[in-house]
Amino acid sequence: MKKITYCILSLLALTLSIQSLKAQSFTMKVANKDFENMRYMEAITWYEQILKKDRRNHEAKVKLAECYRKMNDIKNAMRIYSDLAQDENPDAVSVWHYAQALASNEQYEEAAKWYENYAVLLPDDPNGKKFALAMHNINQFYQDSSKYNLKYAASINTWQSEFGPVYVKNGLAFLSNRQQEHAIKHVSEYDESAFLDWYFVTDTAALYTELNKEVVSYIVNTGKNAHDADTYTTSNDTNTPGHYGTAFMFDSVRYHYEKVAKIIRFEDLNKKFHEGPAAVFKSGDTLIMTRNNTYTLAASGKKVSQQALFMTFVKDMKLSSEQILLPFNASSYSSGHPALTPDNKQLYFVSNRPGGKGGTDIYVVAFNKGRWSKPVNVEEVNTSGDEMFPFIDEAGNLYFSSDGRPGLGGLDIFKAPIKKGRIGAITNMGAPFNSSKDDFSITWDKYLKRGFFSSNRKRGFADDDIYSFQQNCQSVVVVAYDSITNLPMDSVKVVAGDMEAYTDRDGRASFCMNPGDNSFKAGKETYEDRTVTSDRREVPMPLSPLHFELAGVVRSEEDKQPMENVNVRLIDASGSTIREITTSRNGSYKFKLDLNSTYTVVAARKNCGLNSVDFTTVGLKRSKVLNGDLTMICIGDIIKIENIYYDLNKFNIRADAQPELNKLAELMWKYPDMRIELRSHTDSRSSYDFNMKLSANRADAAVQYLASKGIIPSRMRAAGYGESLPVNKCRDGVKCSEEQYQMNRRTEFKVLSIR
Repeated sequence: MKKITYCILSLLALTLSIQSLKAQSFTMKVANKDFENMRYMEAITWYEQILKKDRRNHEAKVKLAECYRKMNDIKNAMRIYSDLAQDENPDAVSVWHYAQALASNEQYEEAAKWYENYAVLLPDDPNGKKFALAMHNINQFYQDSSKYNLKYAASINTWQSEFGPVYVKNGLAFLSNRQQEHAIKHVSEYDESAFLDWYFVTDTAALYTELNKEVVSYIVNTGKNAHDADTYTTSNDTNTPGHYGTAFMFDSVRYHYEKVAKIIRFEDLNKKFHEGPAAVFKSGDTLIMTRNNTYTLAASGKKVSQQALFMTFVKDMKLSSEQILLPFNASSYSSGHPALTPDNKQLYFVSNRPGGKGGTDIYVVAFNKGRWSKPVNVEEVNTSGDEMFPFIDEAGNLYFSSDGRPGLGGLDIFKAPIKKGRIGAITNMGAPFNSSKDDFSITWDKYLKRGFFSSNRKRGFADDDIYSFQQNCQSVVVVAYDSITNLPMDSVKVVAGDMEAYTDRDGRASFCMNPGDNSFKAGKETYEDRTVTSDRREVPMPLSPLHFELAGVVRSEEDKQPMENVNVRLIDASGSTIREITTSRNGSYKFKLDLNSTYTVVAARKNCGLNSVDFTTVGLKRSKVLNGDLTMICIGDIIKIENIYYDLNKFNIRADAQPELNKLAELMWKYPDMRIELRSHTDSRSSYDFNMKLSANRADAAVQYLASKGIIPSRMRAAGYGESLPVNKCRDGVKCSEEQYQMNRRTEFKVLSIR
């Protein structure tokens, strides 16, 4: 019977196991289908469910990490990539993406370590070493951070995405998936965000201010990680046309933005799916724009959606319904992010077409008398990563964003001059244009004095926003030097408001300051931070080297008097004695300490117990004298145990006495060779003999309590002194208060031996 029952249970368990595996397999198929169709939010739900049941499912883990990366959810991407990167045999791609995520979270030294790990896994790929070196020298990207005033364009930003600014005559056009008046809106299956539309500001003057003229409120659901628009409009992302969905209905937190500029929505241009970045011809009546386009495949009849470039026309600020599909688009790849040269004879754009170097590359075509040439890959700027959002200023400089070149993290903006059709040296724009997040879609005015760009740096919520920049500030130079040697100091970090810069080898750091801004804070490792307020054009910044001392007095635990002839040693973290001193009559000692170091101070004297205390200067940013006061216990010391009182004619240990006896137990553990006499005293009430017996019982009770805490009884001797040693005048025949009597009911300990 038992065998039959066992067989039945085994078959049942096997059946359930098979059913569970089938369910897992079905869930994986659904998740993979969503992943392949770029429905990343839905795919995330399935993969998370799979991993809850099976943490070792490598395929689910890899695709979940990719979903979070595509959604620009850095926190969760780091969580999964960290797991993948620390596998016993990690794949190089996961290690690379983990390093990227760390850099986007400003963990540059940790990112450097993982870029180096990537270089070990793929020694033939030079990117590992290049990116690691950049992480170790991150200050290089802040050298020119104070040359431009950067402002959050509060008058047009909302809690949703705004990006892709482009000058149109005297105004500025930009993309946004902001909330509309109605609650039903088209949404993308990619991340369930609202589709992008074009908006227009008639006067850009209002965009260079953050003054609070008119406050408009939106409701924000902070629990939902909004997807950044720049990632889902790149030309290698073919968006699945979404469905009509309820949007903005169940949000929870109100977010205010400052409305200054008059904003117009291009009703004639906006369609029911994503719009994308655009470029405007100099005449202002023609533009090239990115838009989803649906193709029908000849072989299968299946419809596919790709991003494509269209030409359309503008008249009296109204857009034509005529949409001309440019001839170099195709159903097998996407094209987008157009940028025209100042003479309008060339068009730069982004595509993931075959033959490129990586994810998305920048291409250029010639435009002559209405005809387009074949696209040419701009090989000098393209990498194995993604290059996107090209722009050409009036001087012929090419700007673009890339994650395939070393920078501060995410997409960084780069600049390259174009001379006679050739690309010059490529430089990272650095701060304030770049940050650890995605920075992209830069545009300059025709005078090259001001402009706009987009970023998902966290001024507010997890979305893209537009920032303005301009060069209309007063030049101020901060000069940092050593206050002792008067020599200039390089690599000093100087902060002025929201700007930061590092001094050069002459100790100089330049800032563009607004009127009234005159506070500068400087700091460097091994030096004290310093803040200076000055209206001068050249601000001196003397910095003092960090200085640490340990100073203290060695005193007797018995009477708190200074002790002489005590040997005090300073021991470093390796256990070596690096300095020592013998105290004089005042018991004092002093040591100089090094920066970022840990020490132990040991005090010793004949017939006294060693006392040691740990000190550290690690993490200290200001010069400081550390307090090194010590006490010592010596043979013959009689030390009162505070707050050990007894009820009248009782010898039990009261609850209020236990904490003090616990301290004595700790002291006995600290000095394992110390032997003591526990001495108990009574008041003068009752007879002499009764009090002697009572005090003996009290002393014995204290010994038994300490023994219960693990102290060996042979190290303790109980002694009762009755009323023979009062601490006040309350002897036989003297009337005293209860408080005075209680003072005589006490317990002390005398040190019999110690070392």
